Amino acid sequence: MGIGAFDEVLKQMDRSFQSPRKEKSEPTGELEKLVSSLSESDKKKLVKSIKEKTEEKLKEE
Repeated sequence: MGIGAFDEVLKQMDRSFQSPRKEKSEPTGELEKLVSSLSESDKKKLVKSIKEKTEEKLKEE
């Protein structure tokens, strides 16, 4: 898998940031499946990227 799965997780994250937070959608499990398919090093990169994106969003608000 590698980079493709990593990119897909980031795309889903972006979508979740952009979607209105009025109602919580039921988890489909897609994100969990993608994350579980990542290697340990990709998981660390993902965590770092999530932190960076979260900090960017917080600065914007």
